[in-house]
Amino acid sequence: MTQVCVECSCTSSTFDERLGEVVCDDCGLVQVVRPFEETVSWISAKEKYMPTKDNDSAKGLGSYIMETRTKTDYFLKREHIRARPVTETEKRTILHTRMYLSYYDVSKAVLDNVPRNYRSLREDRMTRGIPVEYIAAGLSYFMLKEAGYGVTLRKHSNQIKVEFATIAKYAKRIARHFNKSYVFADQNPVQTLRNTLERMDKVSSDYRQSCILVAEKIFRALESSTIRYTPNMQNSTLWLVARMMGEPHSQKVIINAALNGSEMGIRTSVPEMLGYLGLTKEKMLSLSVEEFLSGAYE
Repeated sequence: MTQVCVECSCTSSTFDERLGEVVCDDCGLVQVVRPFEETVSWISAKEKYMPTKDNDSAKGLGSYIMETRTKTDYFLKREHIRARPVTETEKRTILHTRMYLSYYDVSKAVLDNVPRNYRSLREDRMTRGIPVEYIAAGLSYFMLKEAGYGVTLRKHSNQIKVEFATIAKYAKRIARHFNKSYVFADQNPVQTLRNTLERMDKVSSDYRQSCILVAEKIFRALESSTIRYTPNMQNSTLWLVARMMGEPHSQKVIINAALNGSEMGIRTSVPEMLGYLGLTKEKMLSLSVEEFLSGAYE
């Protein structure tokens, strides 16, 4: 019986005897994963093997290997561990997800969570019939948002070369699987600014505190208007405070830490943001942080 690929409708496929997988010859989608169930289990030498009892639903069906101290059994156990079913698809998906995350210089803790998250999806059959790149794109975006990185769908799409609509589709499915749909909700922009500060190097405590206070004041002022405190405005706030305090944080450094926005975005956002407050860039930079917070410019 000819199997039609659900991804590209190709009718030609190849069975990989080593991996036990049927792979589409056209797009490479894995159509059948491990058709033969792994049923070999290990029993400690301290346990008693009772076929009528151990082959029940509590331990599952299949063969059992008694663990002893003989060299033969040791080699058998070693080869069995090596043969545990880690498919090429699993390896590729984990590799792609880590590669997509590496663009943002994420922590080792985030990267180490990739295999566990993927296996949870696979066990729930959420990855079945979906190309590796799509799963990796959705999972990487979900993990970035879960970790508090202020990356947008469009920026992630441009970075990894996967359509943003595809990323959104699978990222939402993944978030529902982990019961964490809230990670895509609009975050408090001041909290987003805090996350950016955490990713910046050589940030003094005075600069950090000043940025947060200035951001809170601007955010409260814009809340009563139709103007949204955008990511570029948050970046503008960090840059303005750096100039006011003589801190060495350039627009490029701030953009790299924010994972969002652009230097051009800062330049266009500054007059829009300050205009609502009745300030110009020159007037803002002539003030100290304390003068701005006290409303001396009003």
